[in-house]
Amino acid sequence: MRRRSPARERFLFPKEPALSLAALLGRPMFGGPKLGEGWGVTYGHSARYALHRLLVSMPRTLRDEVLVPAYACIALVEPILAAGYKVRFFDNPSITGTDLGLVGSLMTERTLALVAIHYFGYRQDTTELATLCRDRGVLLLENFTHSLPVRDFIEHADELRHCDIALFSLKKMLPVPDGGFAVHRSSLRIAAEVAEPPPRLEIARELYRAAERSLGSRRWRPSGGAGDAPPNPRLMPQPADLVAEIAASMHSLDRARVDWGVSTTSRRMWASVDLDAVVGLRRRNFALIRKALAGMPGVEFPFRDAPEEACLWGVPFLTPGVRDVDYRLRSLGIPVFTFARALHPLLGPTGFGQARSWAEELKLLPVHQDITPEDIGHIRPAFEAALRPSP
Repeated sequence: MRRRSPARERFLFPKEPALSLAALLGRPMFGGPKLGEGWGVTYGHSARYALHRLLVSMPRTLRDEVLVPAYACIALVEPILAAGYKVRFFDNPSITGTDLGLVGSLMTERTLALVAIHYFGYRQDTTELATLCRDRGVLLLENFTHSLPVRDFIEHADELRHCDIALFSLKKMLPVPDGGFAVHRSSLRIAAEVAEPPPRLEIARELYRAAERSLGSRRWRPSGGAGDAPPNPRLMPQPADLVAEIAASMHSLDRARVDWGVSTTSRRMWASVDLDAVVGLRRRNFALIRKALAGMPGVEFPFRDAPEEACLWGVPFLTPGVRDVDYRLRSLGIPVFTFARALHPLLGPTGFGQARSWAEELKLLPVHQDITPEDIGHIRPAFEAALRPSP
């Protein structure tokens, strides 16, 4: 049997080079996260579907409103609306914490829950926020979808210390075709029906799309190409209305998938990954990226350091005064990505200045566990070229 080269294996599954056929085809090894007494879990085809399944299964009360940061992905808002709840946005002034005075002033007798987002895997301290929510009878929903999904909440009990609902995604951090889940307090009396297994053909298609995206993006490849590979195309910024239209179509709920749970394939892959190794490699890559860009004029970092034991989704950065730097860097072979580039249409055309500023200016460098020091060596020359003034 012809052995597949490590480079090809790394290329097809860029988030997990150690992925093996046993993870794809072996016996199921993992039924779900281990929970302590007083907690339950609701599964979904992705995190947004898990959230939707949870919300529609909750007993309804007069509280029909959810407070959500304006700087949020459309995929977080849509399941709340689809479940029949109203969304009230707030323009939080920080991405490392929630303004207690601001959210406290917005809470009313109709407020069901407050969403706190742990942006990019950087955990905010929700101790005081949890106290405020409990004093006001409001549920605290912590969004951990930018963090590594936990398998054992008994060992990692601190993950659920303050929240009433914790939302996790498998697809953002691991090379799985589908999957998300919401851990919730049993006292919420969630009565979700047993999720249906996704059709195998759909899961096979998702795996194929993931490989196709990896091949198409040519991650970390210089613009001049390597070997017989052609250079990356010169990308051009898209109009804001087109970006919003694409985002809305990608993040809306597909009614055919609402009742799906997590596939057996994703459960196998989730169980097979060495999570401690993933954390270590991502933290290493964070340090290497920060070192590569140290002292670079025109580049700012909202976060100085990665918190202890944090597993990061990406390294956020700003380039004040330089528009569309993400397009320039991607054309140079650096797979920069954005979060919430298109905000939810319900925000309207004006207001929420801080959220709009982050959506427009904040970019991220990936730190996934497949990045090599050689890859990181391309970063500084690419930034120098992208930030160089046009003649």
